[in-house]
Amino acid sequence: MASRIRRVVAARSILDGAEFLDTYRLLVDEYGFAARTAFQITTRVHRGGGFVKDAVYLRGLKRVVAYLAEGGRLDTLLVGKIAVDHVAVIEELQRRGVLRPPPLRPAYLDDVTATR
Repeated sequence: MASRIRRVVAARSILDGAEFLDTYRLLVDEYGFAARTAFQITTRVHRGGGFVKDAVYLRGLKRVVAYLAEGGRLDTLLVGKIAVDHVAVIEELQRRGVLRPPPLRPAYLDDVTATR
């Protein structure tokens, strides 16, 4: 599991009201992390009070997933680092020709089974 995802799991536990030991046990018992790794992650996330960039990342990820579940287009988000809140503006700027589509398009967007 990538280190960012590990921290997101830990940040989520704090947002759910977990104390330090609860987060540590979650990482060790439910996700199988080594004790040392779980301690390092838990320390990092709890030191920031849970409102570290990992919690912000999780919040943004949830909004992107909801946007896509509602039929939003992933290729619109590939214009750059934008929030889902800015999709309407990006689409309008593209319609007017102010913004061009991204120069590179991931091949998975052309696979019908990947975009369902």
